Amino acid sequence: MKILKSKKSVIARSERPACRQAGVAISRDCFGRPRNDRGFGFTLPELLVSMGLFIIVISIVAGAFVNSLRTQRATVELIAVNDNVSLILEQIAREIRTGIGFSSFAPTELRFTNAKSQPVVYRHGAESGVIEKSIDGGISFEVMTASNVDVKRMIFDVTGTASLDRLQPRVTISLSVSGRSRALENNVTNMQTTISPRLLDS
Repeated sequence: MKILKSKKSVIARSERPACRQAGVAISRDCFGRPRNDRGFGFTLPELLVSMGLFIIVISIVAGAFVNSLRTQRATVELIAVNDNVSLILEQIAREIRTGIGFSSFAPTELRFTNAKSQPVVYRHGAESGVIEKSIDGGISFEVMTASNVDVKRMIFDVTGTASLDRLQPRVTISLSVSGRSRALENNVTNMQTTISPRLLDS
């Protein structure tokens, strides 16, 4: 009987390494017991935390990207508005330099005769937010500004028009412009220029 017990113990010891060598399912050991090994996956709390961090990072990056696109569009539109208004001011200034007989019956209107002897009228269309020009004395007007330009204020200040004041006529134009999109609603650009005619006041 003692010999049999010793043989069983020898067989049991010899079966253990054989079981390790033969291999079994990864989730169980050689004796069929489930293993408690966390290296083969993630727990539910770990997945929830990682997904939450991923969503936060994506939200921050997406928000920054959208804001940069809005800023770029607003900048491009603001440059276009300023270029259009600057070009119009330059056109008005050129015509004023060669004009005569300046008068202003209203702060938003300027009248004079240009080099072609045309009765020119410049005015601010406050209701539509545009700059208008007439070459027939104010009978008909044409819009000068682009469709994306909103002229909020335009003032003509004419000095030196009296015949005995010994002053050269001078026209100062002040205006405030903005874009018509929502991105430029609160972004107003103020401009001012002063022009003196080339012809001496007689």
